[in-house]
Amino acid sequence: MKRKIIASIIAAFVLFSGVAAAATVKWNGYTAFQIFIGSSEVKTAEPAIIIKDKTFIPASALKAMGIGVTAGNGRVTITPPKPIEKPAIKLDQVTQIMKSVFMVYGYKPDGSGRTQGSGFVIDGNILITNYHVAGASNQIEIIVDGQTVQKTAADVLFKDEKVDIMGIRLDGQNPIPFTEELPALSDNVYAIGFPDGAFKMSQGILLSIGDIDGVKNTLIHNAKTDHGSSGGILFNAKGEAVGLTSWVSNTGNAGGAIPMSYIKTEIDKLK
Repeated sequence: MKRKIIASIIAAFVLFSGVAAAATVKWNGYTAFQIFIGSSEVKTAEPAIIIKDKTFIPASALKAMGIGVTAGNGRVTITPPKPIEKPAIKLDQVTQIMKSVFMVYGYKPDGSGRTQGSGFVIDGNILITNYHVAGASNQIEIIVDGQTVQKTAADVLFKDEKVDIMGIRLDGQNPIPFTEELPALSDNVYAIGFPDGAFKMSQGILLSIGDIDGVKNTLIHNAKTDHGSSGGILFNAKGEAVGLTSWVSNTGNAGGAIPMSYIKTEIDKLK
């Protein structure tokens, strides 16, 4: 009799590991559990059960998660769910963003040279860049349509060395919309800047979000950036700036961007 019960169970259940369990109950003589994905319960006609130290969950639970399950001829076939296609940026959006990203030079106060980076314009005629690009400079140059626009410390609207951000007055340019909403992990993100002095755009995904060097919600991504990309824009598929490109890993396979919430805080102080 027990063999018949086990046979009927196997037809409807699939071996699974890592099931979150709540209070245990008994089902057909076996220890049974409720099934949760994260904090949400997956409701099925049959509970998850344990047979000989193995955890089984009903095939209906897999189907509820978008996983295909078919059984027959002594075998069970599991089909992974189709990957969710993330939205991609449109060409006309990229064209508009490109018009508002510029090369930035910050001259060192001791006259020993200059630092090259990038910057982009947001609403309020503010060019955003990194502090380490031009924050300590009395002389700043922004290349606009091949022409050099000279700026001084008097044109700096705000700067924060710890967070590594600064804002410079730059009139007459099209602003890029921005959002404080953080991208989701694996969302498409795009970077535009001037690595090594050359205009480049790259695509990647958001790898993680973490607190790095005191900057909360730093956006870690794999869109290609390099020296000179600092101060450039990281934007989402809607064409909104989500971060300020700030650093690249030693291996070059990941970069970090400061979330726009820090920029919004500084802008609010100007009002």
